[in-house]
Amino acid sequence: MGEEEGMEVTRFLNIIIFGFQKALWDIMGDAAIAASYPVGKGMLEIMKKELGLKVAGEDPQDVLNGIARRLVEDFKIASDVQIKKDGDRIVVDVKDCVCLPVEARLVKVGIKPFACPFTNIAMAAMEEVLGIPTAINSLEVSSPDCKIVFEMLREK
Repeated sequence: MGEEEGMEVTRFLNIIIFGFQKALWDIMGDAAIAASYPVGKGMLEIMKKELGLKVAGEDPQDVLNGIARRLVEDFKIASDVQIKKDGDRIVVDVKDCVCLPVEARLVKVGIKPFACPFTNIAMAAMEEVLGIPTAINSLEVSSPDCKIVFEMLREK
């Protein structure tokens, strides 16, 4: 498959992903955000089994760096990803993500993007490593970049 054909496949898959996310949002509203957690958990399991990603017993920042590296190098879905943990706050900066058209289209129709693969996998990994639930604070879409912030939900 040539590069142009690959672009058309990506465009087609983005249309499908947009359709599923919009339908989920239309049915569930904000609760759709919770539905993205099992997706991230499933993708994390695949990365552990098929790509040898180590999570259990690892340093949280090392796990986040490994996720970013695998998504950029193996899946080639962005040109660069930086995931930084600062206390209970995690910031994901993504450049040139193939999912950006989906996120931009969701924003255009008034839907808060909620199924970013980088974020969903990172959230599942942090829950597994630290045993603490997570929640998305914000997702900013500004072509060609996205910035996602999520936090660990510790009991107060």
